[in-house]
Amino acid sequence: MIIDYLGLMAYAAGIAAACYLPGFVTARAGGASRAVALVLAPALSFAAVGLGGIAAHAAGIRWGWPVFLGAAAFLAGVCALGRRGMAPVNAAWESLRDRAVDRPRRLALVLAALFLIAPILALIDPNVPSSQADPMFHYNGVNAIVHTGDASALSAMGWNYGVSAAPATYPVVWHALLALFGNSHILLASHAFAYVVIPIVWLVGMDAFVRAALPGRPRAGVAAPIVGAILPYFPNFMTVARGFWPNAIAVAVIPAIYAVGILAVRSLPMRARDAVAPVTLIVVAGVGMGLAHPGAVFAALWPLVPIAGALIVVGTVRGMRERSRIWAVLAVLSAAVLLVGGLLSLHPRVQLFLARPHPRSWNTAERLNTLREQLADVPVALVVAGVIGVVIAVAAVVFVARSAWRVSEGRWLLVAWLAQWLIVFGAYVDGNVFSDIAGIWYHDPKRAMAIQTIFTAPLIALALEQWVRGWRFGVVVLASFLIGGGLRASLYADARPPIGHDKIIDSRAEIELLSSLDKLVPPDSVILGDPTTGIGYGPAYSRIGVVFPQVNYRAKDPDADYLRQNFASLDPKVCEILHTYGIGYYYSDAPLLFQKKDRAQTWPGLHGATNGLEEIASTGGGTLWKITGCGPIEPGNWWANPHR
Repeated sequence: MIIDYLGLMAYAAGIAAACYLPGFVTARAGGASRAVALVLAPALSFAAVGLGGIAAHAAGIRWGWPVFLGAAAFLAGVCALGRRGMAPVNAAWESLRDRAVDRPRRLALVLAALFLIAPILALIDPNVPSSQADPMFHYNGVNAIVHTGDASALSAMGWNYGVSAAPATYPVVWHALLALFGNSHILLASHAFAYVVIPIVWLVGMDAFVRAALPGRPRAGVAAPIVGAILPYFPNFMTVARGFWPNAIAVAVIPAIYAVGILAVRSLPMRARDAVAPVTLIVVAGVGMGLAHPGAVFAALWPLVPIAGALIVVGTVRGMRERSRIWAVLAVLSAAVLLVGGLLSLHPRVQLFLARPHPRSWNTAERLNTLREQLADVPVALVVAGVIGVVIAVAAVVFVARSAWRVSEGRWLLVAWLAQWLIVFGAYVDGNVFSDIAGIWYHDPKRAMAIQTIFTAPLIALALEQWVRGWRFGVVVLASFLIGGGLRASLYADARPPIGHDKIIDSRAEIELLSSLDKLVPPDSVILGDPTTGIGYGPAYSRIGVVFPQVNYRAKDPDADYLRQNFASLDPKVCEILHTYGIGYYYSDAPLLFQKKDRAQTWPGLHGATNGLEEIASTGGGTLWKITGCGPIEPGNWWANPHR
């Protein structure tokens, strides 16, 4: 176990270096100061990964360190074209520094990092996979890129769905970055990125955002990192309770991009040629964020929509009446934000998200009746306590909102916060325009709440900065840890090693079996099985191929679908498919009830098979079989099979 933790921290150091160093050099080449470059570095590195992967695949070049560093060097050259224009932005950043709070602010960041990272690391087993559905796909996505050398968002994950390797558009910055470190310890590398590096990227960006958004309020910068721990939705919910890792790295860099954008606006007016440098850096960082996960682009733009609309009107009026260049520029920039968002929303894939059927139906009378029935058996004292709690929460929200409105810099934060609540509303309630827009967030209220954390933390910190003085300020800020810890109870439960008879992994013995698969079967062997039996984690432990590397399947994959439905029969067509793809082994376990569905019903062909099989190894749960009912099956190179 200690060796696993040491390995995890070693990977964390390497991944952090890969996230920060290339982007830092790129930003410095673009004229950014060291501090500004540090803030933007991860997003710029993600741009190098995403663009480099697409370009390399188009040119027929395998993904690796030379491609990544070459892409970073190219972006550095592009950003260097207008480097002198960053001087006003750098000066704006330096003007935010308050030496009196430097030490407490850094201490707050360290405490917040420990709070976000240490409990999770204490609860997990670094070498046991996450129990959530998405991580299995992500582990195997890293493995696919290592084998194929394809790190293009336009095709790489096509190898990660089943038998067919038809190109699939999917954000692969997460997977491509980890693939740079090979596939020997995919679990350790993935967990290091998710549970250690992402919180650090998030905190550095949030620190910059709060300082840029609230100049002259240095104590708010001290409070914000710790107060942000009250809400569990980011990063811990996204990384631990859901395993939305590509989405998480994209959300983690949004505050950094906001921060530099605010600094650029505060640097107005500037000559057009001087604007090239900050605009280029912000755009490239935005591209990196979008390639990490396209949904983050809309997540970043949506809270700005009402602000941009207001600035267009006010900027146009004041620009014409006062002949103010600054207001005119703000109006143009705001119009550009709305134009970019509008054009992106016309893309066919975005339209599909906007048209997604809502998973919930809202009937107010039905909800009230349900609430009445649930409260009928609850003691009156608890009901009264609950009502009092709701009243206190509403009063706290009103207090924070009022405090924000008193401060000119806080008003736009409050407007953005309210705009994001409309997405949360649309995620819960169907039949309105916001429910359509919430489709971009998969109608998941907690994904929307992850974005809300960006605005909630500085708003609460601003209220504390105004109303709590002296030692009480420190007490209230530190009390956030207790509240945050209580709200994270379910997250901490999700972090524990998911091992048991109702889990994908039955026991430690099954992990040992998965770790020895490449010793039990010949090289290049491919193993068939329902991924929820545990075999979906096989490539993360052993150098073998699996037919189904994720818990879901792709509809347009007829051979894989036939095996999923009919393998147990070992009929002639099944045998033909097995020989075509060199699938000579089968892994079984008792079917699970997974995501409220019985896998024996949804994947019937891969459960209950008994004929034409020879047992190789078993743990009492998972069992590895050699398929003998179709004659000798020669293994082939799963990653180069022309029939895929």
